[in-house]
Amino acid sequence: VDSLVALGVDFIKVHQQLSKDAYLAVADQAAKHKIPFAGHKPASLPLQAVIKAGQSSIEHTLFTPDLNDTTISLLKDAGVFFTPNLVIIDKIARYNDVSLRNDKRLDQVSPILKHHWKKQTEAWGDNVERTVEYMQSAMPGMQQQTASMQRAGVPLLAGTDLGVPYVYPGSSLHEELELLVRAGLSPFQALQSATINPARFFKREHEIGSIEKCKRDVLL
Repeated sequence: VDSLVALGVDFIKVHQQLSKDAYLAVADQAAKHKIPFAGHKPASLPLQAVIKAGQSSIEHTLFTPDLNDTTISLLKDAGVFFTPNLVIIDKIARYNDVSLRNDKRLDQVSPILKHHWKKQTEAWGDNVERTVEYMQSAMPGMQQQTASMQRAGVPLLAGTDLGVPYVYPGSSLHEELELLVRAGLSPFQALQSATINPARFFKREHEIGSIEKCKRDVLL
């Protein structure tokens, strides 16, 4: 954390494989530096503990089975942002769909990213079908959780998790917005997840995130 802060990063990223002790040490050091930390919910801790530790955003509803009315209320009260990443669930759930392999965007994907996709699917090994079926069964629950968070006032962020096969740079953000609407958000609420909400997350809503006089002309 010290070395990253010295480099001038905007926040610290945590991942799900962190041990309880390592995670709490990151949270403690981030607090000392007054820098936000964000990312996955570690498997070593329940969601309530992650909220209490002060994590500023949590990515992927898929890895938070303890996301319920109680924890959603805690998320809202603590001002924690949430990134559903529905597009990664959708892509894996439709992994055997022929249309994915005929997508015209494939011609625009770099060899490096294609190699990364290949390595990821190889890592699934003999569990490809099981992984696909799991994502298919998980999608309705993920959509329901997303809609519940929106209704409760938890600020949502649009994200795509680029490394997943068939998640394309740029255009997959539009797919995420469509999936958010299918989950129950209004088109306006979905757009907010990619504009004013990220601006608020970075505490830059005074200069970006909405169309107003004197704001910068940038796309998030």
